[in-house]
Amino acid sequence: PNPKKELLIHGVLFCAPWAIRTWMYGPVPDVVRPQPGVFRAEYRLMGEMRARAHNVVARYFTPRPWLTGKVDDANSLPPGEACLALHVRHTDKGDGRTKIPLEEFLPYAERFVQRGGEIIYL
Repeated sequence: PNPKKELLIHGVLFCAPWAIRTWMYGPVPDVVRPQPGVFRAEYRLMGEMRARAHNVVARYFTPRPWLTGKVDDANSLPPGEACLALHVRHTDKGDGRTKIPLEEFLPYAERFVQRGGEIIYL
């Protein structure tokens, strides 16, 4: 561990208005932990950071053609066909984060199927 590096990382993370804030791993402070029925300005900030990070990644990171070709071969969809991917995390969530029951994902899958969707990745 490098104490100076840790200070720099936390200083940028918490104090630099231009910095993109990522999800913190390790103990999560209550101030940024979502709580059912409670809205906090920090939630909006984290959403803004995610949007900013998405724009940076979309602008500067593109998959190599050989990789997209392998993905298309493994998961080919007919042109115009949609799929639904559900990112269910149970075993790798720690630090007191809420584990969402599988049943809470079901309405999204049902709605997708009702609208004609057929391919669901879990």
